[in-house]
Amino acid sequence: MNWLFIILFTVFIHSGDDHDIHLSICDIKTIENNQLEIKLKIFYDDLQTSMNLTPGEEIPKKYKGADDLINNFVQKNFSIYIDGQKKSLEYVKSESALPAIWTTMKLKNDVKSNSKIKIQNSIMTALYNDQVNIINVDILQHKETYKMDSKNKVVEFTINQ
Repeated sequence: MNWLFIILFTVFIHSGDDHDIHLSICDIKTIENNQLEIKLKIFYDDLQTSMNLTPGEEIPKKYKGADDLINNFVQKNFSIYIDGQKKSLEYVKSESALPAIWTTMKLKNDVKSNSKIKIQNSIMTALYNDQVNIINVDILQHKETYKMDSKNKVVEFTINQ
């Protein structure tokens, strides 16, 4: 776990707008009403670059606003499958935490004991060959951290209670 601390420490102490590390963080946990909450932290300038926008450029008219752009990006680059079925992610909100954003999504929690979970995360992997995507999972009794990158975009596990 030392590598995780070093990565996170480097990201959070950096105070400038530019950054030399390419990282996203995802927290997935069970919340009320039998739902899963997915929180993604993404550097905003990387998000804009991946959408072919210049940082600071106005959002194209095809998007209703920043929320629509962010939702579109997440839907294209992040998927969860439960027992072989792709689940629909519902956009909740995004919050600025400059130089990054936290995006919250949720989905109906069909997870039960022995459910097979597959998470596909290609956030920024086409843009940066050194991109690292960290996923922290806290579903039922399953608590684990996964490191993903441009070569490993999929993680699979089974919920065992």
